Amino acid sequence: MPRYHGEITDIMMSVFPGARDEYGKDVLLPKCLSFDRVMENRHIVSESRMLNLPVEILGQVIQHLAGSDLGNLALVNSDCQQLARSQQFKSIVLDYSFNSSLLLKKLCNEVKARASLSGPGTYLGSSIRRLTIATHPSWVRDLSFNQLQTLDPEIAEERFGRGTRAYFDAYFDSIVAALSSGSMPHLELLSWENEVFVLPKSFFMAMVRSTIQHLKLFRVKVDEMFEVLVPNDLPHRHWPLKSLDLELTWTFASAKYVGSIRPLVTSIVCLSAPTLEALKWIGGMSLSRDRHSFASFGDELQFPCLGRLTLENLRFADSSVLTILLGPSTKVRELEMDVECGPIASEFFAKRGTIETLETLSCKIVNSLEFLQENPQLSKLRISEPRSPSLLETKIIPLLAKCFHNLSSLSLTWEGRSITKNALERIGTLRGLQQLHLSSGQGFGWRHNWFVDHEAIRSNLSNLKNLRNLALSRDTYRTNFDALEDYYNDRFIEPQDDSERRIWQAVMSQPDSDFSDLETDDERENAIFDRRLKAASERIHSVRMLTEVNKYAHALPSLSWIYIGKLVFVIKEDAKGRHAAKVISKQDELSTALHRMFGLSQECGLVKSSVLPK
Repeated sequence: MPRYHGEITDIMMSVFPGARDEYGKDVLLPKCLSFDRVMENRHIVSESRMLNLPVEILGQVIQHLAGSDLGNLALVNSDCQQLARSQQFKSIVLDYSFNSSLLLKKLCNEVKARASLSGPGTYLGSSIRRLTIATHPSWVRDLSFNQLQTLDPEIAEERFGRGTRAYFDAYFDSIVAALSSGSMPHLELLSWENEVFVLPKSFFMAMVRSTIQHLKLFRVKVDEMFEVLVPNDLPHRHWPLKSLDLELTWTFASAKYVGSIRPLVTSIVCLSAPTLEALKWIGGMSLSRDRHSFASFGDELQFPCLGRLTLENLRFADSSVLTILLGPSTKVRELEMDVECGPIASEFFAKRGTIETLETLSCKIVNSLEFLQENPQLSKLRISEPRSPSLLETKIIPLLAKCFHNLSSLSLTWEGRSITKNALERIGTLRGLQQLHLSSGQGFGWRHNWFVDHEAIRSNLSNLKNLRNLALSRDTYRTNFDALEDYYNDRFIEPQDDSERRIWQAVMSQPDSDFSDLETDDERENAIFDRRLKAASERIHSVRMLTEVNKYAHALPSLSWIYIGKLVFVIKEDAKGRHAAKVISKQDELSTALHRMFGLSQECGLVKSSVLPK
């Protein structure tokens, strides 16, 4: 039976949305399973000639059908229903909605059906490749909450909490049963993003019995100490995961004691070591302050397939974790880690020397250059935290220009409010760069204080003939009030020429929007004026950025994608020459997209958004 982190009703609280970060955040859905796999060797009884097509062609056809067409196809017969399911249910999200409950009930019924039938049948669970468990606050709020509003608030809250817990218990038990019973025989990826449950040992044992190859545990809470073991009745003695995204923490709500998550984390990582290709291991916020070590395993623990590694917010008891993951036998190609996160890590990387397989390095800070100097073979470098101009301009950039001849991707952030022309000139000597991200000033929040000099950037980067992608983040511009930091929130950009004045007049004369919810005429008039003011300023800003981008297109012949002024543009070429087009209509911080572009190439078995440039 699950326990709960805090009160269940806490999940209904709204989350502060923060700055917009939507572009490039999605991931592509998996392809549907082939028809023969979802049929599970069941004989096709339909005489339809379509079902006799090669399964590869059927798979291509089914992916292009609309949802309504799939629904109609499923009504034809049991074979067509299974074919339609392969597309409809290839990726599902259990968000605590009514449909989620129906789907879980269906999967649990299929568990019983599989056990009772001697021959193969058709099952919905056969089509599922990806399962995401992420409770949505609105569905919790809708669960009988409206019916209790007439009661005394304390009584209503108590009854709602008790009823919701009972419902959650049954919901959780259904998930565990579906995972451990084999009702989803082709499940490849499980993403647990539900913070309300404190997960018991039974859940982890259910996962070991499942077929998952990619596992994401996002901010998972536990309140008991245990290890994950492979059951004796399974044919293998390890957990054959290919990718693991792990963020476990001891729950703050436990009144018993403060225990350690180290046995659980160590057992999961070590059980999957023989097959693991990607590991993202994040030390969550925990009262236990665990310090991790692999010293007890000696030379027996190896990660022969590990190619992508992210270590974040971890404390080490000794250097054994780093030695085993990044020692002489490592095959890691992509590394994301703060290489100076503490004395143990700093000493390890200072003495590590060259990692011959390493191609990508993404880290927060670099103050000591020993590790960087020993790895000039890197093709991708990202330093995410702001560094001092003296460090970047007198040490790091000269080192890159002198030794890093394979470097094709670079992301750097400056402390202060400017990037000097000398720094831009040195970056302009990195002729192999294909994508570049530059930033300066305040790294997050509403303040943008890098007053960017586009002319200096263009003139100094003009030698980068291979540069395809350019991102300038946290840039800001002057308004008529010279309010640099507040530029994006100012809502008033004064027109500077006739074309901008025409834009202004056109927007400000648009028909009134509907503000019928406002009570007075004054409120409506002010709201209409504010909306028009914002729209006119954003339109003028877009036009100004488009003008700058067209200049970049002329200066950089290979440039095809650019992010400036919190807007994304692509550059196309036709009979009239090279010209830019805006991709997004709303300003976007692009935090996730920039991390994906300039950091590690993939996340826990997921294929990145198709809108991101190559």
